[in-house]
Amino acid sequence: MGRVAAATLVSVCALAACTGDPAPIVTDLPTVSPSPVASVTPTPDPSASLSPIAAPLSDEQLLALMPPGAGQADAFGALVTAQFFLEQYA
Repeated sequence: MGRVAAATLVSVCALAACTGDPAPIVTDLPTVSPSPVASVTPTPDPSASLSPIAAPLSDEQLLALMPPGAGQADAFGALVTAQFFLEQYA
């Protein structure tokens, strides 16, 4: 009975709160005025030049760059490979 009474009390309070004054909660509507926006045009950097894209390395070329032990298919090979890539790209 306790849960039914609590649920009834909550629903009665919720309905009582909804049947109050019909006036709107917000009476003043905000207005937005447009502000001037400065236009920015980026200028290209004359010292920057595009470099040609090199062809990707083959598997043989990539393995030749790797340290000894990187070709092993175990945890040690994974560790050596990860360390190699972190040193190259970090």
